[in-house]
Formats: sequence, C-alpha cells, structure tokens
Amino acid sequence: PVGSNFYGIEGYKTIAYEICAQLGWNVPEWVVQPTAYGDGLSGIWRGFKDLYELELIDKLPRMVAVEPFGSLKKTLDTEDHIIKSVEMEPTIAFSIGTSISTYQGLATLRESNGLAVLSEDEEIKRLQQTVGEKVGIYAEAAAIASILGVERLKEEGEIKEGETVVSISTSSGLKDAKMTGERMGDVPVVNAKIESILKYI
Repeated sequence: PVGSNFYGIEGYKTIAYEICAQLGWNVPEWVVQPTAYGDGLSGIWRGFKDLYELELIDKLPRMVAVEPFGSLKKTLDTEDHIIKSVEMEPTIAFSIGTSISTYQGLATLRESNGLAVLSEDEEIKRLQQTVGEKVGIYAEAAAIASILGVERLKEEGEIKEGETVVSISTSSGLKDAKMTGERMGDVPVVNAKIESILKYI
C-alpha cells in the first residue's frame, strides 16, 4: 500500500515546523497522531527531519500512531517487514479505520523509535466529552484517539514525568455531529438570562 498523493504527504511537514516554532524551537519528546495509512505521521516526521538536517533543532521526537484496528501495531509486534492486514469492524473513529497501513507509516515508527497504540470506542467517547468539558474543544472521534494514546502511554510508563508531548487533533467534531448528537442528545436551548446559561455550564 502506497498511501496518498506524495504532494499531500509533503504538505504535512509544515505541522512539524509549526510545532517547533510554537515551542520556541524546542522539540517535544513525543508526537502522537491519529493514524490510518500513516500519511500524516510520515509527513510530520519528514518535517522534523528537515529541521534537524538544517540544524534548527538538535533532536528528533518519537512518533506514535494511534489506530483502531492495529495494522502498524501488529507489524511492529511481529518485527516483520511486511505490513500486516487486520480485521475491521464498525468504529466511531471511522476516518482512521483501515485494515492495512503503509510502508512509510511503518518506516516512520521504526526510524523514530516510535510506538503504535490501539484505540477503543468507549474510551474515545469518554475522552471526547472530557476534552469538550475541560478544554472547550469539540473534536471528531478519530481526532480524540491521539489523547487516548497519550493516556495509555502515560499509564504504561512510556511517557515520563516532565516530558513534552504534542497530541495532534486532526478534525472538528462538526464533521460527525450526528454521532455525538445520538449519544448526548440535542444542545439545550436557553433564554438570554445568565442564570439559565449557568445552569447548563
């Protein structure tokens, strides 16, 4: 599998540039990305390598793919060079649901000493609500997968105290508002009084 158009993959490099610029040209220890074919994962990694070769940064991050079915994880676990195909089933993270990933995705994880993490629908639902309530970001289910990946790696002791982690949220929840509405119900309509508004906050 070859993934997407290579111009698109090159375009993802700018995410790495933006991350470094916003962090004052300090490099995070980890970059966690919701992943299907690994196009974004690979493009971002290439961007970090560009900056490293230009000596604008002095180290590279470890890349993490978070995927619902685990093609990359299965391949890493078996230490194989052939991308493993996995069974698919319905998932709310449908935009990153694929039975097989790509060689550039696998190469990115191996070059960066990265990891692959499995996502679960129920955990995504929980975190989608938590992120909305605490941070005010309404992210698509697939985009929340990266937050779940961070949580898992922290629990497993991979991410250490004091390390900088960038979790990439790839899309807005407005892309799939129907699914959220079915789970959480309609947005309440209130009158223009502060007491009514505070009741729902």
